[in-house]
Amino acid sequence: MSTNTTATSRSLYGVQVAYSTPTTGLGTIKHNYVSSHIDSILLSEGTGGAGNVVAANLGDWRIEDNIVTGGIRLGAGTSRILISGNKSSEAIIMAQSANVNTAVGNNAITDNTLTSAKGDIIRLYEADNNMITYNILHGSQGSGVSVTAGGNGNKISQNSFQDNKGNGIDLGDDSVIATNTSCTGAGSANGGLGRPVITYANYLGSELTISGSYCNSGSFDIELYKAHLSAGDTGLDGRDAGEGTAYIGTLSNLSGGSFSNVTMTVPGAVGLQIGDDITALLIDRATGNTSEFSANYDLSLHISGKVFHDVDGTAAATGPAFVGSTLADVHLYTDQGVHLAKTTLDASGEFTFTGISNGTYYVAINDFRGLATGSVGDGSLQVEQTYGSAGNAATGSGPICVGPAPTYTQQSSANPAAWIFGAQGGTTVAGPCFGGRTSNPSIFDNTAAPPITKSEHVIRIAVLDNHVSGVAFGFSANVVTNLGTGYTQGTLASFLKLANTLSGPNSMRFVPAQVPNMSSNGNKWWQLNVTDALPQITAADTTISGVAYSNTDGATILDTNPVMIGATSKVGVGADGRANSGDEAQIVGMSGPEFAVKGTSTIAYGLDINANNVTMQNLGIYGFGSATLPQGVTHFGETGNIVLRNNVDNVTLKNSVLGSSAASFTDPGSSRTKGSNLIFEGGASNITITDNLIGFA
Repeated sequence: MSTNTTATSRSLYGVQVAYSTPTTGLGTIKHNYVSSHIDSILLSEGTGGAGNVVAANLGDWRIEDNIVTGGIRLGAGTSRILISGNKSSEAIIMAQSANVNTAVGNNAITDNTLTSAKGDIIRLYEADNNMITYNILHGSQGSGVSVTAGGNGNKISQNSFQDNKGNGIDLGDDSVIATNTSCTGAGSANGGLGRPVITYANYLGSELTISGSYCNSGSFDIELYKAHLSAGDTGLDGRDAGEGTAYIGTLSNLSGGSFSNVTMTVPGAVGLQIGDDITALLIDRATGNTSEFSANYDLSLHISGKVFHDVDGTAAATGPAFVGSTLADVHLYTDQGVHLAKTTLDASGEFTFTGISNGTYYVAINDFRGLATGSVGDGSLQVEQTYGSAGNAATGSGPICVGPAPTYTQQSSANPAAWIFGAQGGTTVAGPCFGGRTSNPSIFDNTAAPPITKSEHVIRIAVLDNHVSGVAFGFSANVVTNLGTGYTQGTLASFLKLANTLSGPNSMRFVPAQVPNMSSNGNKWWQLNVTDALPQITAADTTISGVAYSNTDGATILDTNPVMIGATSKVGVGADGRANSGDEAQIVGMSGPEFAVKGTSTIAYGLDINANNVTMQNLGIYGFGSATLPQGVTHFGETGNIVLRNNVDNVTLKNSVLGSSAASFTDPGSSRTKGSNLIFEGGASNITITDNLIGFA
């Protein structure tokens, strides 16, 4: 027995126990400080020179609570050795002799603090049936534990590995093994037991839910660990191989090769947090063979969602994917607008951001030119937002939307932190979001990190200890939300062009995202002042409607212009056959339209209908008709507000005002139509013109 001793040696070994003849041996080396050039403590059966071990049967020694600088070596034949409570800056090595057949094995290495070794911390050369438990194995230049080929039955359990430049555990001296879940994937070290695979994990509160797979032959325990993030060994799967730094718990007595959604409580002392990695070991219950660590699994959270087509433009909460979903990018920002990541929609219109920790984020989309058609070749085919949802995000989440009618507050601040979240229908997390955060179109920017202020379509996401799913953007090709004159989002021109491109029926839905720009005597309406010719209508089954809907639900009809126009007007001639003599027929009148289209004398036609099954309703239109005759037109009457081209069939014009403003059915003066209100080129059939006010052309 050697206890309470300080030994500083300039020899090869600090303490050497060596026998030249076989012996059972029994002794204790305890409470010593031992410093030496090579091994501070050497147990072996005889030596013929430094480290040259010969025959052996040395057992039942206890090496406890020592501080050693040169490591501990167990030579051939040593068994039943307990190495416990020691502190060492060098390795513990169990070495089989090359020239004898006596094995090293049945030893226990437990509760030691072993750090900063120049090579592997614990190295088992062809050593069998050893128990390595509860040790701190940190900071070596090699592996934490290395088992060479031929060593079997070595149980490596509940140790702490960290900052080792090699693997936490290396079976077979071949770095991270190539095979996962194999029963024989690691050569002949520890039976070649392959690494387990963590396929899913979710950490909520103190509960860890986990799924995975492993060798499907035998009965096993799986130990789970918090992984040290600096581990840099990468397997052929491209993922970091773990170094388990803090033991979490054990899934016991598993068989069948897989487990699913098993939940365990994580001890508070582990310090596991969202954003940490976890890893696992597989232990064969029959043999003690222990695998290398699994690939790390990131406990960071994810944000996932979908961009879908709200076909009717009614703020539907779901819908089909757009044809060109894979062409659109989605961006992730901090709540201060700092760009974090970009991803692309898959063919189903879905997206996912991974590596998320607790916090508040913005998800934004601002380039969706290819959504409706699958091609960005024509940038004018732009759909408009109708719906937004933060999914199951935590409190403090919701779409960034124009305020509800009638104020239509614009979210135009250049400071994202000032944006107010909440849908237009009064709910916070999800609902109508017509036009996005302002009535302006997004500014396209397909760079890797566009400023968030260029996007009109943004959802605020608060993440708190859980994955966020169900984030949703609804866009429609049929909704008109603003009075823009070009081919941008939410304009009449864009609706007509999209209707000509997409298969019908296509019915315009006017859901304004801005206050009315016209008023008279307290009555208000939206007037589109057209500066360039609108697209000719070439698609069958197209409806142009001026009915205005509230953005609070996309369904409530607005009556902002309740004035009865034309009710005091008379038409034609009376019994005396003379106009304006007072006996003419009285017009019943109609409610003023909420949406009016006003042209100029530079535009030949307002609505140019060259398709079957077209309806125009509840619209005001005036001021078109060219002062200069278009080619092929012989007189000014052949231009004007509405033209029906040759041979169109089944066209309906109803409940509209042609020739005057939406304020009153009176001569608009200088804005008067320069041509006709209606032009029929010929051959048209099944034309219905009903319940309109038509005049002043």
